[in-house]
This record gives sequence, C-alpha cells and structure tokens, in this order.
Amino acid sequence: MDMKKLVFFFAMVFAVGTALAQNTSTVNQTGDGNGATVSQSGDINGATVNQVGDRNAANQTQVGQNNIAAILQAGGGSTDTKTFDNTATQVQNGTDHSASINQQEKGSNVAYQGQSGEHQTATIFQRNPWGSPTNGNDNTQVQSGKDNVAEANAWNGGNVGIQTQSGERNYSLLNQAQGGNTATLSQTGNDNYAVAGQQEGGSAAEITQDGNNNIATTFQGGAGNSLRMLQQGERNNSGVIPYWTGERGVRQVGDNNIVNFAQVGNDNNHYVAQEGDGNEAIIDVDGNDNMGTIFQSEDNNEAALYQDGNENQGFIEQEGMGNSAIVDQRGGNQYASVSQDGNENSAEVLQFTDNFGPQRATVIQEGNDNRANVEQYQTGGGNNTPADVTFVQQVGNNNESDQYENAPGYNSGQTIRAYQTGDFNKVSQSIFSGHTESFYVEQVGDENNAVQEAYGGGHNYGDIYQTGNKNDALQIVRGTNNGYMAADILINQVGNENEASQDFTGAGSNHKNNGVINQIGNLNEAAQLANGRSLDLRIRQEGNSNKANQEAYGDNYGVGVGLITATQTGDENFASQFASGNGIQGTILQTGNLNQATMSQTGDLNAATINQFGNSNMAAVTQVR
Repeated sequence: MDMKKLVFFFAMVFAVGTALAQNTSTVNQTGDGNGATVSQSGDINGATVNQVGDRNAANQTQVGQNNIAAILQAGGGSTDTKTFDNTATQVQNGTDHSASINQQEKGSNVAYQGQSGEHQTATIFQRNPWGSPTNGNDNTQVQSGKDNVAEANAWNGGNVGIQTQSGERNYSLLNQAQGGNTATLSQTGNDNYAVAGQQEGGSAAEITQDGNNNIATTFQGGAGNSLRMLQQGERNNSGVIPYWTGERGVRQVGDNNIVNFAQVGNDNNHYVAQEGDGNEAIIDVDGNDNMGTIFQSEDNNEAALYQDGNENQGFIEQEGMGNSAIVDQRGGNQYASVSQDGNENSAEVLQFTDNFGPQRATVIQEGNDNRANVEQYQTGGGNNTPADVTFVQQVGNNNESDQYENAPGYNSGQTIRAYQTGDFNKVSQSIFSGHTESFYVEQVGDENNAVQEAYGGGHNYGDIYQTGNKNDALQIVRGTNNGYMAADILINQVGNENEASQDFTGAGSNHKNNGVINQIGNLNEAAQLANGRSLDLRIRQEGNSNKANQEAYGDNYGVGVGLITATQTGDENFASQFASGNGIQGTILQTGNLNQATMSQTGDLNAATINQFGNSNMAAVTQVR
C-alpha cells in the first residue's frame, strides 16, 4: 500500500469514528397507539422522542459517554389535547450522561430511568391538569455509580416516586403535590443529600440514608401525612444545604401527621416541626454528639425523643390540647427541656448516665391538668460537679410534679427546683445518695402539697415557699452522716390552715443541722423532728390558733449547744417542745392572749425558757436528769 492510500485509509477510519461518536436521533409521533425505541452506542450521542397523542410509549438506551436522552410526552401545551397512557423508559450506561422525561396533560404517566456509571443526571417532570379525574404519575429513578443527580417533580395525580442512589456526592430531590402522594428516597454512599416535599394529599415519605455526611430535609403539608426517615453513618443531619436555605429537617403542616425518625451514627443533628391536628413524632437516636428538637402546635400532639449515646440534648415544645411529651436520654452529658402550653399536658423526662457528668432537665407547663415527672440517675465515679439539675415550672390547675434523682458515691451538686401557680398542685422531690443536695419549691394557690426528701450525705439544703390556704409542706432529710456540717431546710407559708413538717433524723455524725418554719396566718400547724448535735430548730408563727411542736434528740458535749426556739404572735396559740440529750437550750416566746406553752427536757446541762406577753396564758416546764 502506498503512502496516499494509507493516508486515505486513516482519514476514512477517523471520519467513521467521528460519525459514530456524534449520532443524533429524533422521533416525532402524533396520535393513536405510538411507540418508539432508540438504541445508541458510542460517545456524545443525542436521542429525542416527542410524542403527542394517545397510547404513547418510548424506550431509549444509550451506552458510552456524554450522551443525552430526552423524552417528551405532552398534549401540545394544551390540556384539551389528551396525551393518555404515557410510558417512558430510559437506560444509560457509562459516564457523564443526562436523561430527562417530561410527561404532561392528562396521562396515566409512568416514567423509569436507570443510569449506571459516574456523573449522571436524571430528571422527571410529570403533570396532569388541575382537577383531572385521571390517575397518573409514577416515577422511578435508579442510579448506580458516583456523583449522580436525580430530580423528580410530579403534580396532580396518584403520585408515587422512588429514587435510589449509590455512590459518592449524590443528590436527590422529589417534589409531589395534589394527589395520593408517596415518596421513597434511598441513598447509600458519601456526601448524600436528599430532599422530599409533598403538599395536599394522602402523603407518605420514607427517606433512608446509609453513609457519610448525609443530610435529609423533607416537607409535607396537607392531610394524612406520614414520614419515616433513617440515617446511618457519619455527620448525619436533617436540614439545609441550601434547600432552600433553612429549616425543614422534617416539617409537616396539616392533619393526621406522623413522623418516625431515627439517626444512628456520629454528629447527629435532628429536628421535627408539626403544626396541625393529631400529630405524633418520635425521634430515636443512637450515636454521638446528638441534639434534637420537636415542636408541635395544636391538638392531640404526642412527642417522644429517645437518645442513647454521647453528649445528648433534648427540647420538646408543644402548644395545644392533649399533649404528651417524653424525653428519654441514657448515657452522656445530657440536657433535656420540655415546654408545654395548653390543656391535659403530661411530660416525662428520664436521664441516666454512667458517668459522663452533668445532667440537666427543665420542664415548664402552663395550662390545666398538667403532670410532670423527672427522674435522673448518675452512677460510678464521683465529684461530678456541677451535676444533676432539674427545674419544673407549672402554671395552671391540678398540676403534679415528681422529681427524682439518684447520684451514688461521691457525686455532688444535685439540684431540684419546682415552681407552681394554680390550684391543687403537688410537688414531690427526692434525692438519694450523693452530697451537697439542694431542693427548692415555690407554690402559689390553695391546697398545694410539697414534699422534699434527701437520703445521703451532708450539706443538704431545702426550701419550700407556699402562698395560699390549706397547703401542706413536708421536708425529710435522712441517712448516714446526714447533714454533716449543716443541713439547712426552710418552710415558709403565708395563708391559713397550712401544715408544715420537718424531719431530719439518721445515723452517724449528724451535727449543725438547721430547720426553720415560718408561718403567717391562722389555724396553721408546724412540727419539727430532729436528732444530732448542735441542732438549730426554729418555728415562727404570726396569727391566731396556730400550733407548734418541736422534738429533738442529741448530745452536744464539746460541740456547742442545741437550740430549739418557737416564736408565736397572736391569740390562742399552742407551743410544745420535747428534748432528750445534753446541752440543749429550749426557748418559747409568745405574744398575745390565751396562749399555751409546754416544755419537757431530759438530760444534763439543758436550759428552758418560756416568755409570755399577754393575758390568760399558760406555761409548763419539766426537766429530768
């Protein structure tokens, strides 16, 4: 072969190769039972199918690189031109492909696109006319490879969507509205990001992500919504990148909404917002650096947040009627907050750690028939300060609050606080084990009940403030070495027919325990029972027909004296003191008429003093060695 023929041969080969790499196919079909199939192999190919009319079906297959496939099935831009039974399928293998399907105007649309390779883009748009009686839209996109993008929009029909992606840098979007919507997005790989938005219809969305740097953000507005989302892997989130560009992370507005949401993995960040009727939300999280938020507004809401691993935080806020909230956090550095505004609210917070440190819980309820229960545990180690802190505030009627903490060993700094405004309120506060325990209760209203219990080491502090009538307050501080180097407890009551009791008894080196009861009003009763050394018991009452009873046991050799003091101002009051031990000083001071005072002491080096100012008073003192 000479040189000219050789050159001509290579030129022919090049021309043929170029032609194979740049094929273009266009199919136009109008009317009746249309069907089209296009198959292309090579690079930089383009295939387009336009179908206007009845019974349409199109199928395109491309293998190679940089290929483009498009199918348009529409009614010629007019809803009067009927497109009917459209079906479109496109399959691409290779890299840098683009596939799009557009189905419009009255059709029973079905679209499927399958892509395998890298840098693929698939889009589906489906729309039936507004108010169209026909069913329609069904879209499925499957992508396998890396850096793939899938977008689907479906309007006005019995919408169903499914998008599945596998690989790295994937992005998926599914928008459906006006129909019996169902959406499923599944992603496996790295840097995944999924979006699903649905509005108006019997919506259901399920998003599953398994891989790294995942973000899933969804929105459902309308009736009968249900959403399930599972994220597994690292850097899990549930909102933004820009879409668009804030919030979401599951948001449902409408009726009968349900959200199930689970994150398993690292660096989790989650939030749910529901506004509407019959909402129910659960977030179940299992892994590191967790946060959370559930917000529900109006009607029959239930919320639960379970977190099981490190550095957990909580937050549930509900406004409306019949709300119930549960925050359950197990190990880690936990914080939980529940706020409810409305009727028939119930809140429960349980926290357990072993032993990553501080726990904090805050419950605020405003409304009627509220109940709050808080339990916190802490085990192992010690000196985790600042440690457990709980806070409950209830404003309304018939509220109840239970607070319980158990911090064994040398854990310290447990603090419990409760505020209640309204009628028939109840508070129970308990701390078991630990030391340096602090209680605080403030109640405004009538027929309130407050109980504080501390069982453990020393440095216990308790305060109860009650304003109103027929209130009841009880403080109990007990345990081995109870109150070492001071247990200070205080009850302050303003009103009539109130009752106050203080009891600090126990074994060990109890000393320097201080108890104070202040009552202002009539027909009040106060009682103190204590044992130990260097006690300081005080009752002060202002009003008429009040009763004070004090009982103390202990020896005070070499550690100072024990002080028992009762002060009453008013008429027809009664004060009684009994002391058994040594070095005890008893004092009763009464100002008014028709008052009575009795004092009985058993032991050595005791002193008794009764001072009465007024008329027709009676006093009796008995001392026995």
